[in-house]
Amino acid sequence: MRISQSGVAKLERADAETRRPIRLEEAAAIASLFELSLDDMTTTLLPSNEEHRRLMEAAERRSRALGDLIAARNALAEAEAAAEQAQAEEAEVRRALEEGS
Repeated sequence: MRISQSGVAKLERADAETRRPIRLEEAAAIASLFELSLDDMTTTLLPSNEEHRRLMEAAERRSRALGDLIAARNALAEAEAAAEQAQAEEAEVRRALEEGS
């Protein structure tokens, strides 16, 4: 399942009025990516001590970084596809120019 960069941004909006609700299949895909269950993803934990707080903060940073990585991979795939299309168009124009010469 692919989620576009703009799709991720819509899910992450702080404003509840403009934030798009996450679809069940999207939530399941994200949970799977992080090797978690949907229950794990929806349970709120409160740190019980300093080490637990640090662990939760590190897990949150990891989660954000992985989200950024997904967005970057999607952007890279889109850029690669655009580059391939441009290269094909360039080759087509070159052939047309060579045939016209």
